[in-house]
Amino acid sequence: MENILREYRQALKKQGIVTISCRLSPGARKTEIKELMASGELKIRVSSAPEKGKANLELLKLLAEKLEVPVNNVRIKRGQTSKLKVIEVIK
Repeated sequence: MENILREYRQALKKQGIVTISCRLSPGARKTEIKELMASGELKIRVSSAPEKGKANLELLKLLAEKLEVPVNNVRIKRGQTSKLKVIEVIK
């Protein structure tokens, strides 16, 4: 998984912006980036419940931490209320 994150960080450095497709699983025991699925989406688990945007916020914080950017530079581009999301990260 670290290789994928490294690639995203390098693309972010080079291009200034990166788009990530992910499948979110809220209510998990552990917050983690689980795997890269065959469809190209990241499978991400968060411990927060999917209510009042808590799971989405935890997702944004996790990606910001892993990609070494401020959380304000990470936003949900598509899929605010869906498990399938497109995330945009800027440098």
